Amino acid sequence: MDARDINNARRRSQFADNSDRFQALSRVFDNIEYPKDFKPTNIQKYNGKQDPAQCLRLYSTAVSVAGGDTNTKVLYFPMALEPAPLTWLESLARESIHSWDDLKKAFIDNFQGSLHRVATRHALSMCKQEQGESIRSYVKRFFDTRATIPNVADDDVIDYF
Repeated sequence: MDARDINNARRRSQFADNSDRFQALSRVFDNIEYPKDFKPTNIQKYNGKQDPAQCLRLYSTAVSVAGGDTNTKVLYFPMALEPAPLTWLESLARESIHSWDDLKKAFIDNFQGSLHRVATRHALSMCKQEQGESIRSYVKRFFDTRATIPNVADDDVIDYF
């Protein structure tokens, strides 16, 4: 018996207190079972700092490749969250998630504001070595900023450095 079998058995038994399910999930998910041989791979846990839409695309693809459908995506989603985003999921209103689309919308609406925005050439021009900052630290910070700017010309990088 593996984890999938245990989870499916729990779902079938319908615990009276539903202590094994996230309260935000609608009862439509109570009898949904994980697909046979469902073992998603390469799912990185979301910590709240990445683009939530990009995270969902990667997660959705990984679950689909493993044989899951939209219901599976909802049920397995807590496994793709680090503690802070997991706390957010636990704080959602009881039975407020009825579909994968509901979960995607709630997730993006909540975490879109925490997204680190793409920098501009101006940000690169403002990246100067601070007093007392080591050259190693400055170079790392400069090139970390550079890495977030799409299509910046090499001439600009050289000029701003």
